[in-house]
Amino acid sequence: MEAGRTRWTDDRIDDLALGLREEIRDMRLEMREGFREVRADIRDLRGAIGDVRGDLRDEIGGVRGDLRSEIGGVRAEIGGVRADMEVSFRTVYAQLGLERRWLVGMWLTTALGFVALLVELHVR
Repeated sequence: MEAGRTRWTDDRIDDLALGLREEIRDMRLEMREGFREVRADIRDLRGAIGDVRGDLRDEIGGVRGDLRSEIGGVRAEIGGVRADMEVSFRTVYAQLGLERRWLVGMWLTTALGFVALLVELHVR
């Protein structure tokens, strides 16, 4: 009775091992197919990222060009205002009969007077 039972057990183990091998083979095939799909998805994603990157570079280039143009316009406008102010100041200087040296001297004298006053107050 022991011999029959051992034989049945061995046959059953062989059948189970064969079934397990087939399941493992099927699982490997499914995994390989899954990895192929993931690789294809990654390739598609990389392509889409490349497209977005190119679009973004183009957009940034356009914005950068617009910004440079605007900055150039503002610089020109500031230059015009500066020139107008210079003409206005020269006109005021001419009308008042003041010279630049005299105004700078007055400013310097006033500034030095305040510094001397601050030093004197600080020393006390």
